[in-house]
Amino acid sequence: MAHYVAPFAAVDIIDKQLVVLQLASAQGRLWVHQWHQQPATQACSQKLHCRALMTVMDHRAVHYQQLSEHQQLHQVRESVHASLGLEHTQLDTLTLDYQHTPLGTQVVSGHCSQVRKKQQQFEVLKCPVSIVEPAFQAVIRATNFLLAEHYSPTQSHVLSPEWQILQLAEPLSTLIRCHYGSISALSFHSESDLTSIIGSPLPTFYFGNRNISNRHQFGSQPMLQTLALPSYLQENMSTALGDQLLPLFGCALRGFIKWHH
Repeated sequence: MAHYVAPFAAVDIIDKQLVVLQLASAQGRLWVHQWHQQPATQACSQKLHCRALMTVMDHRAVHYQQLSEHQQLHQVRESVHASLGLEHTQLDTLTLDYQHTPLGTQVVSGHCSQVRKKQQQFEVLKCPVSIVEPAFQAVIRATNFLLAEHYSPTQSHVLSPEWQILQLAEPLSTLIRCHYGSISALSFHSESDLTSIIGSPLPTFYFGNRNISNRHQFGSQPMLQTLALPSYLQENMSTALGDQLLPLFGCALRGFIKWHH
């Protein structure tokens, strides 16, 4: 059976473990082509069979904003710098990515120094990290895959054009609002805010800190649906890391998207 191996692999540090995930596909089915896990401080002797690596930046290490109009690169830069209150001498300290949508322009920005610091974490692998994306992009990509592959199309949360993803964590959880599978808003919430989120009429998919979900009885809420990797993928990955692997999986899916390379 002919198969395709993603040329890029995803890498991250989760619970002080350095993990690498590379996917392959055939006839629409995914499997783990390469999985490597080791203590983050340990020298690496594993040979990676990929062209380059991809990783994610923490949600709070990037700045997301919506601009009301379609703008060119120089206009986007000016808008971002103005919104962040940066001086002209600081213009080169930011790296940014943007795309046009029907509602305007979506922009993600981060400090160049933080991007470089993230890349340096994986120098032990002796393989270049050529793509660094915001974690929310990877989470949305993973969720879109799971919705398409593992939920019945008759279920109301699949049919809804708007839904949200809640990544539970301490001290702040991340809420990602989506419209037809694309981000529409990003916000951060303390545990005291979760009551209003749980009561939202929007379908909500959640993953992350189990203690928080248990305290708020997420399992008994009709509009809440837990996110988890399919069992056929977990067989080749560390079950101890659980749904913490969801952003890594979403990043690994990007390895199939040729135009990003």
